[in-house]
Amino acid sequence: MIASIVFRAPLGPTLVRLGGVAPVVLTAAIWFPRLSAAGFDSPTRWFYTPTARLSGQRGVAAVLGGLRGPTEWVVLAVLLAWVAAGLWPHRRDLASAVNRPISLAAGMLIACALFLPDQYSNTIFFASRWAPPAAVLLLLAVPAPALAPPLRLAAASLLALVFVGATAASWMQFEEIEYSGLRAALAALPPRARVLGLDYVKESEIVKGRPFLQSFAYAQVYRGAEVNFSFAEFAPSPVVFRQPRRPPWTRGLEWYPERAQPRDVAFFDYLLVNADAAQHARTAALAPGVTPATTTGRWRLYRVGRAP
Repeated sequence: MIASIVFRAPLGPTLVRLGGVAPVVLTAAIWFPRLSAAGFDSPTRWFYTPTARLSGQRGVAAVLGGLRGPTEWVVLAVLLAWVAAGLWPHRRDLASAVNRPISLAAGMLIACALFLPDQYSNTIFFASRWAPPAAVLLLLAVPAPALAPPLRLAAASLLALVFVGATAASWMQFEEIEYSGLRAALAALPPRARVLGLDYVKESEIVKGRPFLQSFAYAQVYRGAEVNFSFAEFAPSPVVFRQPRRPPWTRGLEWYPERAQPRDVAFFDYLLVNADAAQHARTAALAPGVTPATTTGRWRLYRVGRAP
């Protein structure tokens, strides 16, 4: 619709476009209030200003946002150089050289990434989610550098190969080192147990963010466990609890494991813990009757009392 207004599209095509999006808009208008009524709501928050979102690490993380180290900086620098090399020969006639509809879409997504809240309706990183498609559309909107087509293809393929290869190598290293012990812990877990997941490590040395936040859900996937947090508690999920679950233990332990108390542990049969050696040494003292079921790796399983 915005494109129709900006480019002054005739009324007929505009009505056709409106008819195409009308069912989506109507469904959202009916569905979203029900989400709030079902508890899928949280305060709307801005944590970073638009200038902060453009600066350094936050900007790189928003566009690529997966790996620690220099790989993403190099990739983003090459992409910016590609855009500059494509625009420079057309600097006196940018309006005719740039694909205007695609650049409008890219501009709208960039505005979303800069100005939307960081948290909205239980959705974190709400603003930065718009940055990757904005970058893709920006690349498509500008003309390609004035190179021979085979050379352009070779350069793009090489960059993709380097980035995909570095990403794959990082995640393989992540699984080998930072998921060590998880397979053994899951193998030692009996079916349909009640499992409390505690991630004391929180941040990875290999990838960005909080990659361990929901890792204890593997106990639910592979062993049918009932875990302390499930996305089935959220109304938009494809599968939800028939009756809303009201846990008697402390909420938010997936984010803040240090808040766990002996009374919380008592509601579970097992603990699935991600920690360093020092924290593992303290885990058995978290509550009476906690004993290790596995003893190696970052991830370890602990029994609570006499687990079934």
